[in-house]
Amino acid sequence: EEEGAEDKKPPVNEQIIPEHVVILEASNDFLRQRIMHLPEKVVAGTHNTELEFKRRLKTYNDLGDDSHPAKFFEEVDRPGETMSKDKQILNTITGNSYKKLIEI
Repeated sequence: EEEGAEDKKPPVNEQIIPEHVVILEASNDFLRQRIMHLPEKVVAGTHNTELEFKRRLKTYNDLGDDSHPAKFFEEVDRPGETMSKDKQILNTITGNSYKKLIEI
């Protein structure tokens, strides 16, 4: 490994990078159920079929954590507030994060 590699951050444009990041998490089962419960007229002619969803989810999972957008924001010192769809969202937001979210 190169010396000082840990200190290198990806280049960012401070004028466009968000000040606050909210990361929404959901289980694979929740996401699958959400796609499967979309009305037929909404998914007609799209790639939102169960087969296409499974393909995209597999590709996403195969890429691993290094490709997750949250990793980028951590590397540029903008860690996000993570909220899980599997829990009550408002219960996972801290007071300051909630205020920031409302300001946005």
